[in-house]
This record gives sequence, C-alpha cells and structure tokens, in this order.
Amino acid sequence: EYIPVFELINTTGCSVSLAPDTIELFDDPIAGFSISDSSICIGDSITLINLTEDTGYAAIVSYEVDMGDGSSYSFISLDSLGHTYDDPGSYTIEMVIENAGACTDTFTTTIEVHPYPTSVPDLTPLSACGEITIDIPVSSYDADSVVIDFGDGFVTYVSGDTSYTYSDPGIY
Repeated sequence: EYIPVFELINTTGCSVSLAPDTIELFDDPIAGFSISDSSICIGDSITLINLTEDTGYAAIVSYEVDMGDGSSYSFISLDSLGHTYDDPGSYTIEMVIENAGACTDTFTTTIEVHPYPTSVPDLTPLSACGEITIDIPVSSYDADSVVIDFGDGFVTYVSGDTSYTYSDPGIY
C-alpha cells in the first residue's frame, strides 16, 4: 500500500500538503493445474489438480473452470475437480482465476477423448465335426490390436488376421 503525498506551492510561497488517495498494487496470480490423463476413452474420468499460485498480497477469490464440453464450474476455493467426458473429441480445458485485487490469469490445456472400438467379430465357420479352424479377420475390426481369449485356456495378442483351431469337442 502506497500513500503519495503532494506538496503544492504557489509563486507567493504558500503551500499545502495533500495525500489524495491510497495506491494499492496487487500481485498477478498465476493460474495452473495438472490433469490425471490427457488421453482417455469415452466415459472415463479425469481429475484436475489445482496448481494455482497465490502470489501473496491478494488471495484468490474465484476459480472458473470450463471443461470444453459445455460443462463449467465456479469455486471460491479449489483443490481438485473430477470430470467425465461422454463424447469423443479434443477438448480445451480453461481455468480463469481472480484475486482480491481483481487481477486475473488464465491457464489452458487440451484433452483427447477417444471412442471405444465398435466392431463385432465375424467368425467363420461356427460349427464343424472333429476339429474346427476359425478365421479371425482382425484387419476388419475397428481396433489397432486385439487380445483374444479363445475360451479354452489360450489367450493371445494379435494385430493382424489370424486363425485358430479347436480340437476338443465342446462349446466355446
């Protein structure tokens, strides 16, 4: 807090001292946060952790957080915030803070929300006598890789078309 003092003097030597107003200089706050994950699937939650720096002279009085998907939140204090995204896309998360001196700062980051694979496996043939070899057209699936549990105790990871032979009778 500063109080300037003015001494006004005219040519006749008369003077007066004035302290018209107080000058108050506030520190700029520093907005910041981290997120638990910047690449998630639809329906997954993230946690935003507040890293805002209160620079000392004027306390933070307001936090406005826009999640980029039409959801926004207002707080007077904030430690962490959880949020779930329902649609795929790229979202910009923005935090605007304000301190008691009406000084503001903004911090943004981007999150990518990905859809789940939607393909339905089309296995052929589905029945046979003796043994059966099924063809698995992985390249036609909406996925980059596939983990297959064949139901008989064998599990494998594949990234291309494959086949598998069942030799023990049963329903798998």
